[in-house]
Amino acid sequence: MDNSNKNLNSIFEQSMLFRSILLLSVFLYMVYVSIEIYKSHISEPFIVNAELTQVEFNQLHLLSNYAFIAEVGFLILLIVCNLLMFKKEKKPFFKDFILFQLLMFTGLFLLNTALAWLFNVPIGNMTQILFAPFTVVMMVLIYFLIESFLRRREVKESKLK
Repeated sequence: MDNSNKNLNSIFEQSMLFRSILLLSVFLYMVYVSIEIYKSHISEPFIVNAELTQVEFNQLHLLSNYAFIAEVGFLILLIVCNLLMFKKEKKPFFKDFILFQLLMFTGLFLLNTALAWLFNVPIGNMTQILFAPFTVVMMVLIYFLIESFLRRREVKESKLK
């Protein structure tokens, strides 16, 4: 695990791009969660009264649009980060980076669940931001596993010849 930490630290130390992506991702995540908590609290009276004026509807719609933009931005940053792992010089860091992402998403899921309970926010709204990025990470992981399997198979076949 010590070597794993070195590799992960190395990729973040050497690459300003990875550091920037991580910081921007954290910022977008915090924006999304803050908007969802705020949106839930301002919509509570409307749920009880079942009356919503056009101004209130527009305010909630605008907040939903901002949350969507933060969610899409978070996903795009993750996709860019994972695409960078396809570069030859970054491939040695792949396992550590995937492990980092899986641990990060697990931690964020637990944090979102706790925040949903703490602030009485629908859990689906809080965890929705994590589903698409998790799917992307799993697809990249499956691709690299298949690629690794095929590469090993090719090496074995060439040794037999």
